[in-house]
Amino acid sequence: MKGAIANFLLPSLLLITLVSCSNSNLAIKKTAPTVKYPCQNCLLLIRDRQNRTNYLGNPIYKLEAYQDNQKIYSFDAVTGRKNTQNRNRNRSGTEAPLPDGKYLISSKIVPGLLAETGETFIPIYPEFATGRTDLGIHYDPSFNQNNGEDGTAGCIALTNQSDRDLINQFVIKYKPKELIVNIQ
Repeated sequence: MKGAIANFLLPSLLLITLVSCSNSNLAIKKTAPTVKYPCQNCLLLIRDRQNRTNYLGNPIYKLEAYQDNQKIYSFDAVTGRKNTQNRNRNRSGTEAPLPDGKYLISSKIVPGLLAETGETFIPIYPEFATGRTDLGIHYDPSFNQNNGEDGTAGCIALTNQSDRDLINQFVIKYKPKELIVNIQ
């Protein structure tokens, strides 16, 4: 039988097409799968594929940075606190993780005004109706510390200062306009 016999998508995401030849030998043609990135220049917050938590049980998320349709950074991040993960994400004062949707990223990094936001704060603004305000991206100085402040009141927080510095540099250099949150 001539023509394609089967297509398989392997766990390694390598697409292999088996094609029969006239002498009954099989030729294998390898092609890379088509990967669709969320945007050309943005930040994306998603669930950690391994469903990790920190030592205090706060879920770890992934904050990914894209430039020219390429993921150039992936950081561990937190949003909300261990005991606020299932609260209403659109209601102010719940300290729940921020709601799914698209956010505008400020082009200016401002000083953190609270000890729990670290030294810098990148404001983000929801592009949809929600009761949440004063959201941003910052460092969590209480990450993994049993002081009642581990996590955030709804912002996205990096788990270490080095990652905070890299995300700040990314925002200054590439000026992404959009944050996409997809964590529910």
